[in-house]
Amino acid sequence: NKAKLFRAELACIIAKGNVKKAIMRLTHERESNQFRIKDPRVTSAAEDLAELGNIFLLASDSVAAQECFQAAIDLSPDLSSAMNNLAWLRMERNEIDLVTVDLVKRALAATPDDPSTLDTAGWLAYRQGKLLDTPAQIGALSLLHESLQIAGNRASVESMDHYADALFQVGRTDESLKLWRLIAQQGVNTSSRENTISAFELVQQKEWGIRVWSGDEFYNHNDGAAILRAKNKLKAISQGAAPDVAEMDFAQDLPTAQSTPSPASDTLRIMEPSTTPEGVK
Repeated sequence: NKAKLFRAELACIIAKGNVKKAIMRLTHERESNQFRIKDPRVTSAAEDLAELGNIFLLASDSVAAQECFQAAIDLSPDLSSAMNNLAWLRMERNEIDLVTVDLVKRALAATPDDPSTLDTAGWLAYRQGKLLDTPAQIGALSLLHESLQIAGNRASVESMDHYADALFQVGRTDESLKLWRLIAQQGVNTSSRENTISAFELVQQKEWGIRVWSGDEFYNHNDGAAILRAKNKLKAISQGAAPDVAEMDFAQDLPTAQSTPSPASDTLRIMEPSTTPEGVK
């Protein structure tokens, strides 16, 4: 009961935006009462910092989240979840450099079958313009496809949108259209929105003992944004215009091998249209 009360207190502090107080409270509880966010028998200080970073993300405080993930990695250099999330945040801030590349490589090596890690690695390759496999590197198409295949019907619409953009860039327009239509269908499916919001609120209640973050805002920022992008792309194509796919804006910034089609790229299979994504990244 004490642990649940403390998690609820911590959630309220974070929701109010008091970053320093949240970190100080967690540090104090760990030192004085051996408290762990997840499980006092198994979690480490690094894992607690990574979990704190996840909660800052829920509170839309990416700066504090990035600090927590970096601190977690400093304590535990092989903590794959922290590496993956820190790499994603750096990419979101257009910090696509050798540090980000190293984080992605290490996270992928540690958890090669994790859909989120594969999506991050695939999106990094996309941003670098490395769409197809080469002898030196797996390309964005393969990584993003593998992410969806492993996630199955729990694949996020954001991951689907990433793969659709990559398909479009290599001329596989029909497959892109199928995915964008699947994504757009989620926007007219009210039960999909309600289920996502309900699941988000239940996770808050279960993990933090209180619901302090808006389910609607969470949905709009994640699934809602991906659905809107897909609808806009379909609209552009229907009007004979080019869809606004993500730019490969770092294609020349880092050394890259010449992309050539490979057997793996030729045999990629799109997800079945009947698959309905339920998860979020």
